[in-house]
This record gives sequence, C-alpha cells and structure tokens, in this order.
Amino acid sequence: MLNIPPEILDRFLAILGKIGVPSAQYVYYRKWLRYYLDFCRKYRLEPASVESPPLFQAKLREKKQTEPQIRQAAQAVSLFCELQDPLKWASPPARAKPLPMAAEASNPYGPAAPVPTGKPAGMAPKDHRSPVERTSWDLAIGDLVGIIKTKHYSPKTLKSYAHWARKLQDFKTEKEPSSLSSEGVNV
Repeated sequence: MLNIPPEILDRFLAILGKIGVPSAQYVYYRKWLRYYLDFCRKYRLEPASVESPPLFQAKLREKKQTEPQIRQAAQAVSLFCELQDPLKWASPPARAKPLPMAAEASNPYGPAAPVPTGKPAGMAPKDHRSPVERTSWDLAIGDLVGIIKTKHYSPKTLKSYAHWARKLQDFKTEKEPSSLSSEGVNV
C-alpha cells in the first residue's frame, strides 16, 4: 500500500480540520485516501482525474463496503482532488457531512446494495449479444455455478470459472453452449 506524501498529508489533514471533521475520524479519511491512491496505481488511473473517483466508488461497492463508508471515502477523495487541482474541482457535487462513529458502527454491513459484476462501471465492455444468446449461456454458467457449489469449491474458484466461461462465450460467439463438445471433460 502506498504512503501518502507528507506534504499532501499535511494539507489534507488541515482541510479536514477546516471543514469540521472530528480528529478521531482522521484515521478513516487517511485510510480511504491511501486505498484510493493504491486503486489508481493498480488500475493505472490518474488520481486527479474526474473519471477515477466514480470507478473507485464502484470498486468499493463491489467489495461490499457500506454506503456510509462509500460516502466517507468519496468525501476523502473529493478533498484530495481539490488539493491537486482546485480549479478543475471548483464545483464538485455536494459533499456529505462527516459521519459520526456511531453511524458507521450501528450497522457495519449496511443495507444490501446491488453489487456490480466484473470490472467497475465504465471499464466493462458492452454486451451486444441478443437476449436469447445470453440466456442460453447464462443457463450454462448457472449449471456450472451449481456444480461448483455442490462440490464446495472456493468462492474465488467460482468467480474464476465463471470469468473463463464468459471468455469462452465471447470467443465462441456463434455457438450455443450445448453445441460445444464435452469430450474429455469430467464433471
């Protein structure tokens, strides 16, 4: 995980104090900023870009972070981006108020939010197949999921197998899954 450069961290903490964030929450805001910088490095995104924060928020939703945590992370990232280029971020969307510790602790898992599949929004390719094509492949992948769950494989294994099944679907665009040969496959 990346460390925040000291000059940026000092300015960041000064802004947190200026907008009235309780000093007990500084550690959380610093954590979100570190996660954001690490996310940008991992996905080769520009941290001060307008496109990066929404992708980061989508990734947090994918990782099943609570909505209060996502709002707090968005506020931390927004403050960081304002530090980088104040003119570019002169009229940011309205920031959420700092969250009290009790609000975060009262419901650690929060309401179940829809979890995006695959890459964060804006990174996934468009699906141009007809609903009929998707349905037959979805049924085949659903069968695969059933078998994997029956055999008690790891959720990561399930995710990987489903990913490669989708890759096969993209490669064999003209064929139905039932028409593919299953010779030599032991299920």
